[in-house]
Amino acid sequence: MHCSQSAFPKTRLALAYLPDRDLWFSSMHRLLIKDPTFSLITGSTEVFCAAKRLVNGQTIVKETRSNVCYHHLMFEEHQVLVSSGCDSDRFHPRAIGLNSFDDETREEALGLFPELRALPESYGRLARHVVKRHEANLIRERSTSAPVFWNNLINRAA
Repeated sequence: MHCSQSAFPKTRLALAYLPDRDLWFSSMHRLLIKDPTFSLITGSTEVFCAAKRLVNGQTIVKETRSNVCYHHLMFEEHQVLVSSGCDSDRFHPRAIGLNSFDDETREEALGLFPELRALPESYGRLARHVVKRHEANLIRERSTSAPVFWNNLINRAA
């Protein structure tokens, strides 16, 4: 768990079929988005995109919240997990990820995965392609006028 008292930008998803609550993500948290036409842009129909890259000013906005606690889930290999009906990635400990932790939390993660101390890349590949900024811009521009896309971002549980 990583707690912060400072105000970091967060990305809020406000979707029509979740009228009782919005979903909040750190700006760097990657959401899994799916669309057959993405293969024309990225070569894959399922991609991870940082929440901040999806901000459209309407259903996805950037806001600031303070007093945030993160619960990072880390597995033997990178995973896609569903939380509140939304597919997203789990913590991938590249150097930038580990460096964002306080010393105690970083040492705990390194105690569980000691090989990461010398070589953070040893954790392995990401579960899906992560879009680059220009790819995210194309996806967002293509999708902004398509409300179905934003509602499909969240899986509906049967």
